[in-house]
Amino acid sequence: MEKLKISFVFAALMALIAGSVSLALPLPSASAATTFSVKVVGVTNTQAVLAYTAPDAGPCTVQVSENNALVPLVHDIDPNLFAGSNLDNRAEAVVGGVNRIFVIGTRITEKALDGNNYSRALQADTTHYYQVTCGSSVSMGSFHTANIPFGMTYQDIPQLDRANPGATIQPTLLNDRNQTIVDPHTGALIRRVSLPADTSASGPYMYFGGSTRICSNNLMGSPAIGYLCSFANGDGGYGVLYYIIPSTGEARYLGWMPVAYPLINPVDGKFYQQSGNDVVAKTYAGDYAAAKPNTAASFSSVIVIHDISAQVHAFNNKFVSADFGCGVDQFMGDYAAFACMRGIQDSYGWIAIARVSTGKVIAAMQLYENAQYRWTGIHHLDAVYDEPAVTITTHGITGGGGVGTGPYVTTYTGGGILPIGSTILTVSGEPACSACGADPDVPLAQVGDKFTFGDTAETVTIVAKNSATSWTVTPTTHAHAPGAVLTASGNFKPIFWKFLQDPNGMDTTGVSVVQELSLDGHADITTNLLLMEHWQVRIGDLIGEAGKPWTRTISESPTFAGSSAQCYGNGCASHPSAGAPGQPWLTDYLRWDGAFADAGKIIPISGQLYQFHSGYAAATPKQMAQAGSIGVFWNGGPHGLLDVSGPNALLGAGAGGSYQYCIANVANECRSGSAKGDTFINLPGTPATTCGATGAPCFSNFDAYGNGVLQIGISGDQSRVISGGLTGLADMSSYPTAKSLADGSWLLFTIGDTQSHTPSRLMMAKLPPFIAQDTVDRSTFVRAPLAIAPPAGRGIVSAAVEFGYLEQGTQSQHYCTSRREPCVAVSESVADANPFSYEQTDRYEKMPCATSCTITIPVLPMHVAYYQVKYYDTNGTFIANGDRGIAAESAIVGINNISAPSSISGPLFPAPLTNISSMTPAELRALIQVLTVELLRLEAELAALNA
Repeated sequence: MEKLKISFVFAALMALIAGSVSLALPLPSASAATTFSVKVVGVTNTQAVLAYTAPDAGPCTVQVSENNALVPLVHDIDPNLFAGSNLDNRAEAVVGGVNRIFVIGTRITEKALDGNNYSRALQADTTHYYQVTCGSSVSMGSFHTANIPFGMTYQDIPQLDRANPGATIQPTLLNDRNQTIVDPHTGALIRRVSLPADTSASGPYMYFGGSTRICSNNLMGSPAIGYLCSFANGDGGYGVLYYIIPSTGEARYLGWMPVAYPLINPVDGKFYQQSGNDVVAKTYAGDYAAAKPNTAASFSSVIVIHDISAQVHAFNNKFVSADFGCGVDQFMGDYAAFACMRGIQDSYGWIAIARVSTGKVIAAMQLYENAQYRWTGIHHLDAVYDEPAVTITTHGITGGGGVGTGPYVTTYTGGGILPIGSTILTVSGEPACSACGADPDVPLAQVGDKFTFGDTAETVTIVAKNSATSWTVTPTTHAHAPGAVLTASGNFKPIFWKFLQDPNGMDTTGVSVVQELSLDGHADITTNLLLMEHWQVRIGDLIGEAGKPWTRTISESPTFAGSSAQCYGNGCASHPSAGAPGQPWLTDYLRWDGAFADAGKIIPISGQLYQFHSGYAAATPKQMAQAGSIGVFWNGGPHGLLDVSGPNALLGAGAGGSYQYCIANVANECRSGSAKGDTFINLPGTPATTCGATGAPCFSNFDAYGNGVLQIGISGDQSRVISGGLTGLADMSSYPTAKSLADGSWLLFTIGDTQSHTPSRLMMAKLPPFIAQDTVDRSTFVRAPLAIAPPAGRGIVSAAVEFGYLEQGTQSQHYCTSRREPCVAVSESVADANPFSYEQTDRYEKMPCATSCTITIPVLPMHVAYYQVKYYDTNGTFIANGDRGIAAESAIVGINNISAPSSISGPLFPAPLTNISSMTPAELRALIQVLTVELLRLEAELAALNA
């Protein structure tokens, strides 16, 4: 009879929906014990909130797992890791007699009983199963955590150790490739790719820019279930090869490769390496099984391009094979671009193109003889993915590297002062480089060349060449004395060369040799997408759109609650990578360098105490997290700076205050004589004074994307932090990059920095669906209105609501920022400019509330806030506490009203249930969750009726 009733209820619920949908959700099997009702109040990407009335006052046990068998338990409530964490009287729970609010997941990393640090957050976008046991009463159900959201422009700084100022707390990396870590701030699932045993060098890393591919585009193996991926190794060691299976997240070490930079061709999964003047294709010949440490990967080899230099000479006999060395960077598809330079990088030279399938050179450009790019060196080449084009990053021939590097100069040798307006210029002869030695390949000066006077920086252009020592030039605008040096000046603009249209690369009309707006070694290109560092993107046909304006520039510095944090230039080093082919996103890993571009300075006060002065903008600690650090090479650093601000706080000048800072909120706070807003930092040693210098502190608002492994929508409005990278402030690679597998399933990144010879470890984060889950505006605080009805007859005339987050302190401390002072909401509305007050040091008026009132809590997006209502009399004297509970994006629930949580974000579904055919997968999952919880509640009620 009970089953019939439940089936009827389920059918009635589904009758609300026009059409049909198949729902399949495994649940824990019901036991014979008495059941009771548990509500899933709300979820974020890292936490979930349960509310229920227990059968008695004793503590209940909570089990939560990603497995419906409830094994293993999530770390947050595993009593084997954290004693008592599975009981609903733990510090994270809100308890009022038999009423309980249990928050599952904590956005922190904590040391466990086994001595290791574990993230206590829940995995994002994942179904979890729960069981609450109170004596003989049991309630079971499930919930699905939220996807990592788009548009969240507030970011917490890496977790600092309050017991050890300067140190960062991160999850312990075990020597286990099967280890999984949940990012404590985003909920992303992270797995290890490399282990220390894989290499005797400092560790594998992902090269120095976004354009270098690391994995095959296609699944390989037998069966074809994984991607072949190769990486450079620190300390110049041999590269390493891995096999990554996206369906399971398994990574297999396949062995070392006998080259430092084993660059894979993503199109065919082969490795093309230069051997003298030949190019050899290497094909992995192993069985894709995991190899033992110090094992060489197995390859077969075949020469695919013979004698590059001879082929370039055969294509254009002006090329002197003995004078130019040809080197290839990375193969992309069927084309290979060779830089044939006179000397080292940035010397003048040729660019040659070979076709792999035919083994023949099909184009060769003498760059320094193209009239547009005279006296220009070659810095870098990038294949235009699989298109017949190459981008050329040019460089000034500025000298310092021997033959071919310049500078190339001549001298004004007239008999007297060259007057203003002169057009005839007498020079010592053809441009030459004294430091380069004899060089028969140096071009001669010709009409159109530009030369710059060293005495005034004036540039003139040759209009006619009368002889080797007499030129007609554009009229001079300055006078010049005999002996004035003239240096050849090139057009150092990036080039987009369509080599099939112009195999000799001599076009000067901008049709096939196109001057690009801005390209450098930090650009990347894939099908229909070209992107630059700092997220300038061009969308569309790569050949047809060459040289045209950017489609858009995506902001690296979005505001939160109207407040900004700089993230431009070297303040946030950018090395973007095009996402998986055809995907509407790019990836990056921004290195937070604080106020590097801000030129913030510290002024000595006494001892170790300094005052910080920002050159950019004042800190806004109510709107954005504050971040400060002193860099990698300082006293075993880097060190994150710990906030000790608070009422009556004093930051000393001695060693006991090392790596701490304090922002005064009132006069004489932090230090006697201070004014509101003054910032003080305690640093040992003798630090440099300006951010950006070695051994100098940086301090600023923490921006939306700093220290973030990122997925950035090329639309400009779908961007998110996938992971904080498991790193501390300023504790990142010098060239951080993040690159995805071809199917967009996992995003690879590194921890550590081979440049400073610290261990580099390959990691990868699982990418959740790239879909919007709702319409919540996460560029500001989520408004959580709390309806308050004070008890009568107590003389209550006003109210306030204290609130805070466990990331900042204990439940009862109500710290909502890193400042050590409770936060208070006292208004029905929230103003971004002053969203809340600090309880003791701010001046504010409490909310009139003799009979009822509404106070809105400004909640950080995807955070769970704990609140406490407080009542006051006509003199402002505290009378009593009111309700307490939690506020999150999805709901606000008090311990005295757990049966009726209030909605914050509005309806669960933006479309009516009658439009189920138009629901997104996220909305369907949410619907399943709602129906599941409702059925469990009905089951419990029916069981009680039939008892």
